[in-house]
Parts: sequence; C-alpha cells; structure tokens
Amino acid sequence: MKILSLELLRWGPFSDLALDFSSPARAFHLVVGSNEAGKSTTLRAVGGLLFGIPERTSDDHRHKMSELRISGRIGYEDGSELAIVRRKGRKETLLDPAGQPLDEALLRKLLGSIERAQFETMFGLSHDGLVKGGRELVEGQGDLGESLFGAGLGQTVASLLRKLGGRADEIYLPRGKKRKLNDAIDKFKEAKKRAQELSQSARDFEDINKQLGDRRAETSRIAAELVDLGRRMRRLQRVKQALRPLAERAEVLAALDVRRDVVVLPETAAEDRRRTQAIIHEAGPREEKLREDVRELEGKLAVLAVPTALLQKGALVRQVQGELGSHKKASIDATRLRGELRQVEDEARGLCARLGRRDISVEEAEAWRLSAVASTRVRSLVKQKVELDAAAKSAESALGAAEERLDDEKRRGAALPPPADVEALAHGLDVARREGDLDKRIQERARAAESLGQRVQAGRAALSLFDVPFDKIGNLPMPARETIERFERGLGVKDEELRSLGQTLADRKRKLSALERELEQIRRGGAVPTEADWASARSGRDAAWIELRRALLPAEHAHAHGAADDIAAFRSAPPRPGVEAVFAYEASVRHADDLAASLFREADRVAKVSQRSLEQQGLLREIAELDAERQSLEAARDELGRQWQEQWKASSLAPLSPAEMKGFLGQYERLVEDRRRWAEAEALLAADRALAADHEETLGALLRPLGLAVRGLPALMERARAVCEREAKAQKDREAHERDLGRAKDQVAQCKALLERRRAEHAAWSAQWAEAMAGVDLPEATGTVEAEEVLALRSDLEKRCADARDRRRRIEGIERDARLFADRVVEITRAAATDLVDAPIEHAANLVVERFLAAEKDEIARQKDAQKLDEKRRELEDVILRRKAAENELTALQSAARAENLAELGEAEDRSKEVRALKARLAPIERQLLDLGEGLGIEALVAECQGLSGDDVATELSSLDEQIQAKNDAKAKVEQEIGKLEERRGRVDGGDGAAQAAAEAEGHLASMGVLVEEYARARLAFRLLEDEIKHYRERHQGPIVRRASELFRRLTLGSFLEIRGDDEGDESRPVLKCVRTSGERVGVEGLSDGTRDQLFFALRMASLERHFEHNEPIPFVLDDILVNFDDARSRAALSILGDLSQKTQVLFFTHHARVADLAREAVPPSRLCLHDLDTLGGRARLRPAS
Repeated sequence: MKILSLELLRWGPFSDLALDFSSPARAFHLVVGSNEAGKSTTLRAVGGLLFGIPERTSDDHRHKMSELRISGRIGYEDGSELAIVRRKGRKETLLDPAGQPLDEALLRKLLGSIERAQFETMFGLSHDGLVKGGRELVEGQGDLGESLFGAGLGQTVASLLRKLGGRADEIYLPRGKKRKLNDAIDKFKEAKKRAQELSQSARDFEDINKQLGDRRAETSRIAAELVDLGRRMRRLQRVKQALRPLAERAEVLAALDVRRDVVVLPETAAEDRRRTQAIIHEAGPREEKLREDVRELEGKLAVLAVPTALLQKGALVRQVQGELGSHKKASIDATRLRGELRQVEDEARGLCARLGRRDISVEEAEAWRLSAVASTRVRSLVKQKVELDAAAKSAESALGAAEERLDDEKRRGAALPPPADVEALAHGLDVARREGDLDKRIQERARAAESLGQRVQAGRAALSLFDVPFDKIGNLPMPARETIERFERGLGVKDEELRSLGQTLADRKRKLSALERELEQIRRGGAVPTEADWASARSGRDAAWIELRRALLPAEHAHAHGAADDIAAFRSAPPRPGVEAVFAYEASVRHADDLAASLFREADRVAKVSQRSLEQQGLLREIAELDAERQSLEAARDELGRQWQEQWKASSLAPLSPAEMKGFLGQYERLVEDRRRWAEAEALLAADRALAADHEETLGALLRPLGLAVRGLPALMERARAVCEREAKAQKDREAHERDLGRAKDQVAQCKALLERRRAEHAAWSAQWAEAMAGVDLPEATGTVEAEEVLALRSDLEKRCADARDRRRRIEGIERDARLFADRVVEITRAAATDLVDAPIEHAANLVVERFLAAEKDEIARQKDAQKLDEKRRELEDVILRRKAAENELTALQSAARAENLAELGEAEDRSKEVRALKARLAPIERQLLDLGEGLGIEALVAECQGLSGDDVATELSSLDEQIQAKNDAKAKVEQEIGKLEERRGRVDGGDGAAQAAAEAEGHLASMGVLVEEYARARLAFRLLEDEIKHYRERHQGPIVRRASELFRRLTLGSFLEIRGDDEGDESRPVLKCVRTSGERVGVEGLSDGTRDQLFFALRMASLERHFEHNEPIPFVLDDILVNFDDARSRAALSILGDLSQKTQVLFFTHHARVADLAREAVPPSRLCLHDLDTLGGRARLRPAS
C-alpha cells in the first residue's frame, strides 16, 4: 500500500492543506518546513489518518475538537484506491468522502492488521529512535541476535530482556531471601506447621470450657459481694471524713446566731470612710490656694497693653522683614552695576575705533550689526576654501600615482609566459581522481583478499573432520536449519525421555532393594505372622471342628450347623476316630490362638511387613512396565537416528549429533560466505588493477609530448597535477594582469576628471567670495584671514553692546523694587507708627520690625496668662465639687450604719467585719461537706452521721477491710485457675488459632499461585524472546548482515568494509564486529556515537528490505534522522533511502532546507519529490478556520 494524498482539512493551524504523494508510483517524498511551519503537525496527521485521532490531542488549537478532519487516498498494489476521511471521535471515526461510516477492517487489511505502536516502531524512525538504537547496540554488548532482531522489529530488545529477567528475579530466586515468592513459601510452611500444632481434641476443649464456666460464675459471685462491701466501706469512710467538718460547721452557725442583729456593711465601708475624710481634709487648703492664684492672674491681665494696630499689619510687616536684607543688597548691587556699565561702554567705543567708525556712539553701534546669514556665509566660504585647496592637491597626487601604476602593469604583462593547452590532461587527471586513492585501495583489497583467503583455508581446516572438497564449498546439498532443529528437538526429547525413564527405573530399583533389606531385617528378629497365616489357621480350626462334629454326632446333626463352604471342603475326607478328632481340634484351636496372640503382640511388625510386601509387589510391577516402556523408546530413538542419517546421504557426510551438525552448518555457512566474499574481493582487486592500468596508460600518453612521462600511476598523477596546477596558476596570473591593467587605465582617467572638477570648483568659489565681501562692506580683494579678523571684531562689539544693555536693564529693576519697598514701609508707619512717618525708609523699616516682634511676644504672654486663668477657675470648681461629694458620701455611711458620729461608725465597721469572717469560714466547710456527700445534701449527710462516733466508725472500717481482703484473695485464686484453664485450652485448641492458621496458609497458597503464574509468565517471556532472537538470527543472519555491510560501507564512505558476526568463544551468542579497511575489527563499544547511529541505520534498512521482499510494502516514515550526520554521510543515507523508495513509499519529514539540497545531489530526479510546507502551509493558514 501507499499514501496517494494527505489533506489536512481542519487540523492544527491548517485549513485544507493538501500534500500529493501519488506521482511517481515509487518515490522518495521529502517534506520540508521551517520551524513553526507545521512539520510535526503534518507528521502526526499521518498516524491520525491511518489509526485514528488520539483521545487527547494538541492539534485543536485553531479548530474545535469535534471539527478536526483529515482526509487521504490510499493506494492498493493492484492500482485501485480507497478514499477516506478521519474525524475526531470515539465511534465510527472512519468515513468515506460523502461522510458515511466505513469499516475499520478495510484499513486493517491494508496495514496487515498492525497497530499504531507497531507501525511507529517497525515503519517509522526518528532522530531519538536512531540514537536510542545506537545506544542499545552498546547496552546489548553488540549481541548479533539482539541487534538484528531489534533492527527488524524497530525497537530495542536489550532493555526488554533485562526488564523481563529482572522481573522474574524480583519474584523468585532458588537461594533468594528477600523475594516475594520465597517469602510466601516460607510463610506458607510456617502457617501450615502452626495449624497442625494447634489441631487437638474437641473433647478436652469442651471439658475445659465447662470448668471455665464454673470458675467465671464463682468470680461473678465474689465480685458482687465485693461491690456490696465496697459500698459499705465508702459510706463509713464518708462518715469518718465528715464528722470533723460537721462539728466545725455547728460552731460557726452558733457564732452567727449570736450576731444575727449586726448590720453587715460593704467590705469597702472602712476604706470609703477613710477616703472621704482625706478628701475633705485636703480640700480646704487647696481651695484657698486656687482662689489666690485666680486673683493674681486677673490683676496681671488688667495691666498688660498690646499694640493691636501693628499686629493687624502683621503680614505686611513680615514681607518688609523678608525684603529688608535684599533691599540693602540691591542698593549695593546698583552701585556696582553702574560702574560696570561705564566700563563696557568704553570698551565698545574702543572696538568702533579699531573698525574705523569713531563717528558713532555706543547706542548707534548697537544698531550697526552684521546679519547672521552674511556672517555664516563668509565663515562657510573660508572653510570651503581650505577644503578645496586640499582636494586639488590630493587629486594631483592621485593622478601621479595612477600613471605610475599603469606603467608597472604594462611591464608585468610583458614578463608573463604564453598560454598552453592542458584540458585533456586535466580531464584525465580528474577521471583518475574520481576513483580515489587507487593504489592504496589496491593494497587494502589485496590485504583483504589475502585475509579472506586465509580465513577460508582456516574455515576449511576447521571442517577437516568432514573433508569438504574445496570446489564443492557452497554446492553441497545440506539439510535446512529447521530440519536440523527438528531432529535436535526430536532426538533431544527422546534422549530426555530415556534419561528420565532411566532415572525413574533406577530409583524404583533402589527403592525395591531398600524394601527387601528392610523386610529381611524385620524377619531376622523372628518369624512374623501374617494375615494369610492367621486366615489359614482359622480355616484349619474350622475344619477340625467339622471333623470333630462328624465323629461325635450323627450325620444329620453334624451337617446342621456347619458352614456350607467348610462342609463342602471336608465332606469327602475319611472320618477320624473320636479321640484323634478331639486332639486335632485342640491343636488347631491352640495354633489359631497362638497366631492371634502373636498378631496382637507383633501388630506393629505385622503391619509393617504387610505394608512393605504390598509396596514390594507394586514396585515389581512398575519396574516391569518401565522396562517395556524403555525398550519402546529405544526403538523409536533408533528409528529417528536412522532418519537423521538419511538426511545427510545426499551430502556424502557422516553426521554427528544434531547439535554438533547445527554448529557445523553454521561454520559451513560462514565458510560459504567467506568464500563468496573472497571471490568478490579478488574480483574487486582485479577490477581496480585494470582500472589503474588504464589510467596509467592515458596519463602517460598525455605527458610524453611534454617530456614529463614517468612510471607508476601515483607518480603520473602527481606529475599531471603539477603541470595542471602550474598552468592554472599561469592562467590566473594572466587573467589577474588583464583585470589589474584595466583597473589602472580606469583609475588614470578617473584622476584626470577629478582634477578638472576641483579646478572648476575653485573658480566658482572665487565668484561667491566677491559677492560675500560686498555683503559685509569689505573690498573684493580681502583675504580670508583679514575677513575672519573683521568678523571677530564685529562679534566682540555686538557682545559689548549686549552687556551694556543687560546692565541698564538690571539697574532699572533694582530701582523699581526699591520704590515698592518704600511704599510698604510708609503704609505701615501711617497705620501703626505715625512717629516714624518722616524717618528714613531703612531706619523706619528696622524700627517697625522691632516693635512688631515685641508686640508678638506680649500677645503670646497675654494668651498664656488667660489660658492659665481659665484652668485655675476650672480646677477651683472641681475641688469644691469633690469636697461636697465626699461630705455627702460620709453622711450616707453613717446613716447606713445607724451611727450618730464617726466613732460609732468605726465600731459598726468592726462588728460587720466579724460577721463577714464567720460567713467566709462557713462557705469552704459546706463545700467540703458537699464533696464528701457524693450527691447527698448537707442535711442528708448530717442525718447519716447522726449518732456515730469516730471510734465506732474505725472499728467497723477495720472489719470491712478484712472481709474485702479475704474476698480479693479468693477472687485472685479463682482468676489464677481461670488463667491456667485458658492456657490449657489454648494448648488444646487455641480457640480459632488452628482455623486462622489454616486460613492464613490458604491465603499464602493463593498468593503463591499468583506469584508463580507471574514468575512463569516473566521467565517464559524471557526464554521465548531469547529463543525467538536466536531463531531470527539463524534465519536472517546471512542475507541481512551482507546487505547491512554494503549499506554501512556506503554510509561510512568506505571507512569500514563490512560487518561480521564473531563468536568470541561462544558460538551461541555471536557479537557484531565492524571491519575497517586495514582489517582491524572494532566492537560497537569502540565506535563513535555517530558511527553507531549509522550502524543501526544500516541494520534497520537491511531488515526492512528483507521484510519487503516477503511482505506487502507499507510506507516508511522518517522524522529528521540526519541531525548528527555530516553532508557526505547525509548524501549516502539519502541515496540509500532513494533506493528503498523503489520497494516501498518513503516519507521523510525535516526542518532543514540543507537536507533538500543534499537530496537533490544524492537521489535521481525521477525518484525525488519535494514538498515545501512553508509555501503550502502559508496558503492553508490564510483560509478561515470554518
């Protein structure tokens, strides 16, 4: 199958992005897109189309999840097509173009029923996967089977093998201690043993239970008696503890009854009395002092006078105060500025004289100014004159240098040699170079061919046991490896069965010998009667009894009560005389009794002999059956051996065992492969030698006319290279001379034109200068220096005029500020200091400010005294109020205590204190009694203690204590007996201990079952994977390694010749070795990271080619795998993918435009198709998401 087209209808950032993979039929499709162009998005769309859009996807950032759609066309090998649409969902996500559901089986059939993960590993390869594959080669220590199997499967197996083996070892190890299954086995054994120990007789258990019931009933009775005694003991103890508090309570109540008429005052009554007396005592002097302070402050305020008119002008006075200093300074500055103004005006008049204008004043000179345009133009022309003079001088120098260089180039051209024709020689040299270092390659191929020849001879010598003719190597008809494996398994099974049967037979014979020895030892201790002996004795006794009856009784009675079988047995016997019959019967009875007694006495030995005899008979039967089975197996084994010999008749070889012949077949196949490679190496060596001879002849023919012919291709190539390089250098010199000569001529012409331009520019400047001089009132012949001097003087004159103007403006401002200051001072004096109206301004200002500051201080003092007066008045009122309140409170206390004066009030306070003390003493006594009563009230407790004394209570308590001690001893004795009985019951039955132990054993057994199954699954998976890897290696080693060698040689640009599977002492586990051109063998651990990646890539490609030879093609999808490849090796890898595209469709996604350039060089245009996502995706993004 192949993908004919992929359309991202609504997917990721795209709407209707279409990729056409339909033409040509077999092609290498390279999808290139810069970062953020959607390369990864498109790659995910391939998996989404074939296997469904994942439940969680990151490609819904532009379209809703339910709107995601991918469509495509899938091509069959017969040319038919299937058009499909994939939507996001859980059911019926595969649709036809009309939107009708399709059966997923259509796609599964095309894909060979593989799942997404299998597709991504087998038919997908990313840069990470490539690097991981290289690492796995090292982790697997280069194991050939693992490497081939992992490359074919598309995923690593070394880590999987380690994981499976590690999982099995985690569960169980034969000698492991801390493993799950080992632990479960130990716990099962322990629980089983405990269950057996705990299983005892149920009868003993019932008896002990009955005794336990009786003892527990007795314990309950004693406990009830102890409860009653304890209740009586607690009552007496309560009475004992309550007697003293009750007596103390009665005493307190009697004292309170005597004082029942006392008025109980508050606890703070005495303190309140003392506090009020102190307030009244302190209030008198304080009141007098405050009245004196109020009178003093009122007099002080009456005599204080403050000038309010001056204070009302406070803002204006403060402004005058702030400006007074600056006014004084401004007066000084005005004097200084007037002096400076005179000096500046004198300097301006001096500059006018230097300019020849003594006739104008300073004010007129201020109007005689140059315009800024004229001044700037003159200065610009002065600067331009300097630049024009320098440029003209530089142009003259450049013209001289250019003419000198032109003369030098003409002399150089005359000295160059004439051209020679070496095109044919260069072509021949190029053809020879394209073959690389042929001489070195011939030497390497010769060494390799010699090494391979020695290897073939060594391999044939290793097979000397079979004497394989050299000319028949590769032509002998050999059985298939599967046939050898079939015989190996068949013969192995037969041998194993014979071995197992032999062991079983030997074991049975050992057991039989042991039984016979045991029976002999038992019999040595005396004859052992058997059940058969006793049965025979009983039969004899019965027969004697019948004889006796027949001798003593008539025939009809003799037969009446006998057993029918016994009568039949002895009817034909001749009758004995009566006495003999009695003796015979007596002897038979004694013999039977002796045997019975012996059987009873030797019961153990009899049972053992009987059991061992039965076992002996069973073993004899089993040995006979095993002998017959062994003979049958030996016959089948011989027949299979004959068939094994038949398999090798066609090859005329005498085969050894299948295992040895499998090793022989591997050696023989390697010998065949070595002989084939030897023949190839010899052919390549001959071809290289012929090619070298052709190149030698061609180059020699071309060099002979030049008189430079030599012997040997390397020397000829070196000579040809020197001739070509010499001629190339001469040609380059001639071409350089022509270029330099043309440049020299051009430079001379340019320098002459430049000099003419400079002269024209100087004439134009002269005309502009004459015009500029007229604009500044200077003669046309004025030089640039004189003009600059005049401009400097005119500039200084303008500065002096500007300075004079500035000083006049500042003097005027000072005079204006002085007038304003004087107006403010006059306003203040007229309103609040009329005595200063005619005083000088500065003097008046100083006095006004001094008076204002003094008035402010007086006003502040007045306000403070007024505030103090208010505070003293408020404090006086407060003292009067507190005194009156204290007097009222003291009167209330006397009234409450019913006292006429303060002395009676003190006595009332003492009596009240005594009553409060008695009540305080009574409260804790009653609380104590309530605690002792344990729920009883005080009156009930009093009633309970009525009539009891301390001695009576002590005597009764002592008696109760003795009774309780006796009962406790009896209870302890019974509980001790209960403990012993419970211990006996635990030993007899353990309660449900046996059941619990059995249940625990069952639980451990169930855990063991789960762990055994898990262990078997992991160990079996490990063994199956190992066997499958081994079989895969044996089936595919030859063709895949040969093809991988070719690809690896191309990928490494010839640095390595081939890949080999060396045994390294273990034929069952060969390892990969890479052979350099020098013959050195390098293991995977000795390769660089990049070379390991290329080795894995070669194995992967060879495995895929092998797969597609026997299976339907499926597209191979790659994601930027060339990140660590240089350009040369990238070209080789792309060329290999181009070859693979002829067997299956190849889709290569990359971010790197360089890969596209390399693909154009490495892959034929007929096989390569480029898809630019930046162009296609740009159009797709412009379309609306709907």
